[in-house]
Amino acid sequence: MSAEPLKTLFHPFEAEAVSLPRKGERVLFLGAEPGFRLPEGFDAALHLVQGFRPHFRALQGAGFAV
Repeated sequence: MSAEPLKTLFHPFEAEAVSLPRKGERVLFLGAEPGFRLPEGFDAALHLVQGFRPHFRALQGAGFAV
């Protein structure tokens, strides 16, 4: 996923159109790629899904639950 789709994905949170998930809540992120940036204040537990092995390993190595 390039930077543009990620901007679109997180735009509602950054524009405060949708409230940020809080600590203790869970969020499923399908097709996550390494290097994404979460909006400030995004405290929910992320569960990432990535079928492309190199991205999977990079995300796992960065400490995410994949």
